[in-house]
Amino acid sequence: MKLDKAQNFDNFVDWVKEKDPDFMALCECNAFTEESLTALAGRYGHPYAILCKESGFPVGLTSKYPIELRNRLLEDVPLWHGAIHTRIKDINVVVLHLYPFGTYPNGQGAAGTGNTYRDRETWNRMSLTNIARSGVFAADRAISQYADTIWHVPYKQ
Repeated sequence: MKLDKAQNFDNFVDWVKEKDPDFMALCECNAFTEESLTALAGRYGHPYAILCKESGFPVGLTSKYPIELRNRLLEDVPLWHGAIHTRIKDINVVVLHLYPFGTYPNGQGAAGTGNTYRDRETWNRMSLTNIARSGVFAADRAISQYADTIWHVPYKQ
């Protein structure tokens, strides 16, 4: 997408139209505002768009369907570029962009865990707590709902 800016993102728009996704997660939406991302997304059939923030290297989400913002994760989690938690057609969607380097500037390591991963009991407790706090989500349920409500195709249970 970056290399297509000079062509007004025409190649990117054509590529997305060819893939025809129902929604699309984007990383490093530098220099976009929610308004400009919505305008670009409209060109490939996504009238809805949202950004985590409008500075730095924000994540974004575009969709054919209305996007319900659940939460913007900025200060309360050590995700370098932030994250957004949304809901699209009864499907929970989380978009995040992990820090691209080995450790965070504050020295904590991946996702602010430092060396905690070395202590299996603490790591497992933290992992389970994060899973429990993430809300209702199961890949099988999400895929089956997607198959029913969006794709309208049969699936194996």
